[in-house]
Amino acid sequence: MAMVGRLLNILPGFIPIGSVQKNHELCNRPRNGLWQRKTGRFGRKMHLKQFVSTYCKTINLWVVWISIIAIIPLQNNFLIL
Repeated sequence: MAMVGRLLNILPGFIPIGSVQKNHELCNRPRNGLWQRKTGRFGRKMHLKQFVSTYCKTINLWVVWISIIAIIPLQNNFLIL
């Protein structure tokens, strides 16, 4: 029996990529600019944060903690998201 080649890739960081297709074959995501968070444009869904509620046994009251995402000024009042 004979084995030709190496068992381990000793230098995995030095694989010459050379093309976009090779980068895709190495399971790397395409990078073509500055990373930006998704804004909800072009049909992406923007999910609001869920409410966190706790129950206070001493006064028998549900307390709801609301996280404010945005405050939008209207004509006479504000809209809190």
